[in-house]
Amino acid sequence: MLVLSNKCRLRSRCRAKYERGKQMSDVTNVIVLVMDAGDSRLMKPFAVPCESRRWRGAIACITNDDADCYWVHNGKRPECHVWVGAFNQFNRKAFIEDLRDLPWQDPGGVQVLIRGQEDDCWGLWMFTNGQLQEVQLPGTIRGESESETRENGTWIRIQTGILQRKAD
Repeated sequence: MLVLSNKCRLRSRCRAKYERGKQMSDVTNVIVLVMDAGDSRLMKPFAVPCESRRWRGAIACITNDDADCYWVHNGKRPECHVWVGAFNQFNRKAFIEDLRDLPWQDPGGVQVLIRGQEDDCWGLWMFTNGQLQEVQLPGTIRGESESETRENGTWIRIQTGILQRKAD
């Protein structure tokens, strides 16, 4: 039997309040790691908000030339490109599908870290058999939950899931 922490039970009360129609923010942080420079260029359209996408917002590359002062030490630069973003009412499934559909040269060099506001830790997505899939992390379980987000001007319900640590 899986036992979840008290924190998880408290969260379910918060979700119930949200589901009764009270509009609350629901922030999700995203980090996309890309090894190949050519593949990193594929991410540039995501750096500009676009109303036609099913997820809202934009990401930014934090390892570009403007960020040298933070990353370059003794002449050494990062060997990957790091893209980040923070989103409200994030449609994770749509974002993952958009990333999956890019024409990656090296899909094995792409990893995605996502942490929703209610998550206990970061989730990890990697390409497996041509699909960008969440990797089951030891000691965690993704519980069921829903959220709302806007898609094409309409509020829709989406499955989000909450990544929880298993109780010891």
